[in-house]
Amino acid sequence: MSTYITKAETTTSIVKVNAAEFGIKETRAKELELAFAPMFTKMVDLENEFNAIAEMEPSQAKCIAAKSLKLKYVKVRTGTAAIHKEQKDFSRKEGLAIDAWKNAQIFAGHGKEEKLDSFAMHFENIEKARIEKIEQARIKELSESGADFPPVGLGVMPDEVWDHYIKGVRDAKKAVDDAAIKAEADRIELEKKELAERERTRLENIQLKKEADEKAIKDAADEKERARLAKIESDKQAAKDELHARDLKKIEDTNRALKEEANKVKAAKDAELIRSKDKDNKQKIQREIFDYICTLTDQESAKKISADIIRNNVPNVYVKY
Repeated sequence: MSTYITKAETTTSIVKVNAAEFGIKETRAKELELAFAPMFTKMVDLENEFNAIAEMEPSQAKCIAAKSLKLKYVKVRTGTAAIHKEQKDFSRKEGLAIDAWKNAQIFAGHGKEEKLDSFAMHFENIEKARIEKIEQARIKELSESGADFPPVGLGVMPDEVWDHYIKGVRDAKKAVDDAAIKAEADRIELEKKELAERERTRLENIQLKKEADEKAIKDAADEKERARLAKIESDKQAAKDELHARDLKKIEDTNRALKEEANKVKAAKDAELIRSKDKDNKQKIQREIFDYICTLTDQESAKKISADIIRNNVPNVYVKY
């Protein structure tokens, strides 16, 4: 194990590299330590310079010192990288040499182990080939019988077990095939029935449509005939109604004329009656006036006075009939 200690006042940093952790020999570890030691020696000096600069107050001198120290750190870092590359390259070449020895042995023994295995396993391989042949033949039979998942161990299955097993598979396949054939026959029969039913329905629909069309034509003709006869009857009725209306109008006109004539006659009679009644009333009133005046004077004077009253020739005297 390699140990480096750096001190700056109260600060101590320890860097340890333990060769045992990487599984390398102590001699190789020493070689690596010697290769990297100069860089770690320089890092101790740089650590002291870093601590000194860190304690300085900000100033131009501190800036210049920091820049100078950074360049030193860069130089140590790039020097360490160069050592690292050199040591890695050595290790790589060493690994290539080791691989070459290994590959040489593999080349020298190539194919020998396999051949020895074939010599040692001669009879076992023959048995495996026989079992494989039986298994493939039985898998083929199962596949032809509709079995999609063959059981394990077909090649070593006893013949009597195999015969029983393949018979069951074939019987099952036959049952499935028979069911499929029957189902297909039933399907075809059902399809024929459905086709026949569709054809019957189609012909029936054609006949129904034909009958419906014929009925529609007949109904249209009947309706046209009914309309024609109805128009004839309507025209006859209209003529009758018109004739009746004319006759009724004549009767109404005659009745109206008769009524008017009767009204005129009645009005004349009523007027005559009124005139007659007025005349009789006047004569009565005039007679009463004359009789009353006769009580007041002689008959001749009464005639004259009553005549003047009747003619309204007497002031302030009026006769109301």
